[in-house]
Amino acid sequence: MRAGYRFGLSQHDQSLTLQFKALSPALSLETLDARLAALIAFRPGALPLRPEWAPDQTLAMALSARILQVAAELQRSVHLPAFDAGKVLTCDPMPDQPGGWVMTLAVPAIDYFPPPILHQLYSRVTTLVLNLANPAHIPGNIEQLSNEVDTEIRLPARSAVPLSQSTYHLLRTAQAAGMPWRHTGNGIFQIGWGERQTRVRSSQLWGDTALGCETAQHKYWAAQWLSQAGLPAAQHGVANTEAQAFELARQLGNKVVIKPVDRDRGEGITVLPQGEEALRHAFLAAQEYSPQVLVEAWAPGVCHRVLVVKDKMVYAVKRLPIAVEGDGVNTIADLIRRANERRQGLPVWQRKPPLPDDTQTQACLQLYGLSLNDVLPTGQWAPLRDIESTAWGGIDLEMTDRIHPENIVLAIRAAQVFGLTAAGVDIMSTDITRPWYENGAIINEVNVAPLLGGGPASLRTLPALIAHLLPNGAHIPIDVYLGGPEALQAAQERHATLCQSGVNAFLCTPDQTWSSHQKLLPTLHQNLFDRCLIQLGNPHAGHLVVVIQNTEFLTTGLPFNRCATFTVVDAQKCQSAQTGALASDEEVRQLLSLFSPPARDQSSSAP
Repeated sequence: MRAGYRFGLSQHDQSLTLQFKALSPALSLETLDARLAALIAFRPGALPLRPEWAPDQTLAMALSARILQVAAELQRSVHLPAFDAGKVLTCDPMPDQPGGWVMTLAVPAIDYFPPPILHQLYSRVTTLVLNLANPAHIPGNIEQLSNEVDTEIRLPARSAVPLSQSTYHLLRTAQAAGMPWRHTGNGIFQIGWGERQTRVRSSQLWGDTALGCETAQHKYWAAQWLSQAGLPAAQHGVANTEAQAFELARQLGNKVVIKPVDRDRGEGITVLPQGEEALRHAFLAAQEYSPQVLVEAWAPGVCHRVLVVKDKMVYAVKRLPIAVEGDGVNTIADLIRRANERRQGLPVWQRKPPLPDDTQTQACLQLYGLSLNDVLPTGQWAPLRDIESTAWGGIDLEMTDRIHPENIVLAIRAAQVFGLTAAGVDIMSTDITRPWYENGAIINEVNVAPLLGGGPASLRTLPALIAHLLPNGAHIPIDVYLGGPEALQAAQERHATLCQSGVNAFLCTPDQTWSSHQKLLPTLHQNLFDRCLIQLGNPHAGHLVVVIQNTEFLTTGLPFNRCATFTVVDAQKCQSAQTGALASDEEVRQLLSLFSPPARDQSSSAP
């Protein structure tokens, strides 16, 4: 199903029916909100209550609103873009069921989200809300209930349309900026219309070259490409056996880093293994992730992530490993335990991995002359891993305003080598405020689809990133004409004028689509909704002229959320999509109501 804008939500929507049997007056919204706060850290929104409603209707409306809010919250927790919780459309007494209510809800719709899973989600959220609102119902152990919510509600939704954190934050930022977006399938989203669009999956963007992506993810060949471009890359070799690894380490002076040749996230990496036994363990650890192992010359300094998008730096951070901060009172072991207790208090899906106190942590502390029993002064940090990694996390220090311009140029050139629209360029440098060629800095990796929204610097810069991706805005002008033959004639004249002025304008009617060359475009789709969607997804469409001659949109909703101009010509000649006869006055009124503000947007006026 491909949804439209029908019920006034800020994103595509659809309707669901919810039934309440007789509701007990003992149900408590205060109890419900308190339990939801403990269970999923829920922050309730305002309730749509009116003083003229009877108590049972008020309760039905309040519970429905909470169901909408909780369902949206749980969808967002698995990175599904349910940014608008929805609204209650109708609340009617249930026939033949005294005290029962039938609710019609408008809920956010995501194309290609399986309807059975969507219905299951709202059904299970309804059961959850009703149980938690009942003071007599004992929900049991919060940890157990949290796991049930995770297993029965969140995981099925996440498996239906698996999306990444990066995609979610990009869409959230686009939504906040009023930009349209749509799921095109396979976790790929279109942001913007026509020639003013981009497409994203994770943080991989339209325009990234397939060859560049493949090569950047192979550390050995990536370094060769960088060297061929005259850029500073790591020195290393590929080992297939332990003997080859030992020989490469000897050639590189025995100060090496061992890593899988084609993995990211910091998985399987060992820094500076000391002695043959440690080197052997490091080789085997890397080989668990890749049959080929990279033996790389150790480079001094700290890893700095520079995010490059369309040949511009968005931000730069110094990436430090996970650590605990001393307070002058507690031992490092106690600091780790307290931090893990705080994490344990969060819902299971919000918990980061527990901070480690294993042998690897102890070895890391020893490098700094520390042990788990030491008490650190306030403000001093104790690293628990030797490197930052996506798997373990870390601490990012903002360096956007301090990075040297030559290092920015270096990162941009590295992204260009691989033809990447977006790249996370990792520079190993002892001082990122100095040019790379002065202190022997190297490009450690060029990451395809770098994580977005993973830290404060990334979240802060997302609005600028979206604006940079779509510098001309996300909307193309849309002129809408409503009526019969006279509306069609007016639209054709408008389309001809646009085409003659050199605009890539397309004309969509319920039966035909005309190109910017005023030629008929054959298509299999026989309705106006799909014809419009085709051109909104067409990267060559710069302007759209739409003729509405029937009431189809009352069923599908609008394919777009705003138009530049809306002209009613001969509305009384519109046809009913159901009967083929002239539309009734009520159908025409409902059709006109779809274009009430903000659907009529004069900010993108036609040229």
